[in-house]
Amino acid sequence: MSKRKALITLFGVIILLSVFSVNFIRGKYLVPIAMYHSVNPVMRQEVKRLIISPETFERQMRFLKSHHYNVLPLNSVATLIKEKKKIPSKTIAITFDDGYKDNYIYAFPILKKYNLPATIFIITDEVGRGDRLSWDEIKTMQDSGIITFGSHTLGSEPLINIKSEVELRNQIFDSK
Repeated sequence: MSKRKALITLFGVIILLSVFSVNFIRGKYLVPIAMYHSVNPVMRQEVKRLIISPETFERQMRFLKSHHYNVLPLNSVATLIKEKKKIPSKTIAITFDDGYKDNYIYAFPILKKYNLPATIFIITDEVGRGDRLSWDEIKTMQDSGIITFGSHTLGSEPLINIKSEVELRNQIFDSK
């Protein structure tokens, strides 16, 4: 079996195991969240663990579509949980962190092709930077009805490193 097919199979097995084990152990469904950062054919070694190739991403999205997964935007999942409604089996959410430009170039066309919704969390101070989404790209994606956006933070500094409560609150609330 090729390495790519093995990765796709592993992805599917992980989803299925999480669904079945959670249902069996707890008696209710917990929604898996497939979280991505970057979808890019260039695998830079220093951030390789954050990058998935467009081919692998497409195989994973095709798997979700062909196996009839109920892919919902993250805010819809949150509403179901908040309202204590029954979550249909095989429900999954797709998210992206940081707002990389390749989300627009590579992931967005694939999500449109399979009509799968996703949520992208934007680092607002980095919008328009060379490797990040622009406001125009964000608007185009949002207008598609497939992509929803949330705020990540103002900057890229991990929140655990921020000692000032005021700065921490600014990072979280001002990014909205």
